[in-house]
Amino acid sequence: MSDKAASDPTTDQEIFEHLYKDRHDRLLASIAGMVRDRDRAEDLTAEAFQTAWEKRAQFRGDSSLGTWLYSIGLNAARESWRQERPVHRDPMDRLETRRYAEPDRLSAGLEQDERRALVWKALDRIPAACRRLLVDRYIRGRSVQEIARRERVPIGTVGSRLFAARQLLRQAW
Repeated sequence: MSDKAASDPTTDQEIFEHLYKDRHDRLLASIAGMVRDRDRAEDLTAEAFQTAWEKRAQFRGDSSLGTWLYSIGLNAARESWRQERPVHRDPMDRLETRRYAEPDRLSAGLEQDERRALVWKALDRIPAACRRLLVDRYIRGRSVQEIARRERVPIGTVGSRLFAARQLLRQAW
């Protein structure tokens, strides 16, 4: 970052807010394409922005800030993929599992109702502010930008709060 940006936290914040608005959706789409899990992709995207923010003083300027952020995100996705990929890949095992794992419609509906009840129980165990963010984003379908306007906080703050709220929800699960 420039000397001015390094010495002025307001400038850093403005730069990262612009970076978030400009690059969030593209980075999320790229990561989602790699990990094939929307929730995990959102977590990794939030982690990438958080890492970039925490290491902003280390940015040398050899590339654009967006390119640097993109490499942070893709490296995180690659590492996640390496850690989570199955050790044994036998195509016959997958076919056999799929054939016997197909539930009928009634049991699928019941399972969905049970999962929904479990999600709400877990949501009840986390702080109200975190619950409100998660409900606004994932149940009501509000965008991060809309939540930021409603909460009167920067977009990046909403992203980091959503990341923390998802972590709390996982622990409560």
